[in-house]
Amino acid sequence: MARPLVRIGVFATGSGRVNGTAISFGGRAYPRAVRGLIAEHTHNKGRMPMLNTSPTSLRLFPNRRHPSHHAMAHRHNTPVILHVTVCTVERQPLLALPAVHDALCSSWRAATKLAVGYYIIMPEHIHFFAAPTECDAPDLRTWARYWKRMFSQRMPEMAGIWQADCWDTQMRSADLYRRKLEYVELNPVRKGLVAKAGDWPYQGRIQELIWLGD
Repeated sequence: MARPLVRIGVFATGSGRVNGTAISFGGRAYPRAVRGLIAEHTHNKGRMPMLNTSPTSLRLFPNRRHPSHHAMAHRHNTPVILHVTVCTVERQPLLALPAVHDALCSSWRAATKLAVGYYIIMPEHIHFFAAPTECDAPDLRTWARYWKRMFSQRMPEMAGIWQADCWDTQMRSADLYRRKLEYVELNPVRKGLVAKAGDWPYQGRIQELIWLGD
């Protein structure tokens, strides 16, 4: 049973079950589609480009090689919720594993300066939503370096798998937040990994980030 919501600033958090249900990995075979991605990557190793730009940035800023991080905008009676994307080096499909899932969740719980809400772990990148828990929360890059270090301590064999930076977008309205959540949740379906979004096991919520503004 989820704990009562706790208000932090203008948003609320609470620890809940993964998508309302408990996820068990015991005895689960690694998804066939993900095995195919790994096999394809192994076959093409050395020829896959390092994609560290988002589609929007590629379109608007074709020469940009690194994400442009803006300071979190604090507006009256409006939540601060970020959509964050982190990729592996050369987009290697290494992440869709139970052990990685567990280590990421544990690392995010330890990195308490920002609260992680909904997340989804794709084979070669992760999406998640995060919100500061303190007025003097560190900038996103500093916080991301911290949880990556925590992850490497939990899985030393995976040290160095992350691209150095990450992409982030601040949600500007409740409607944008809702639409972005829905879009991110459908990632495994668009990639042909599952037929229904709820079938993808590597997703959940660390905290429930609720938009309390407009």
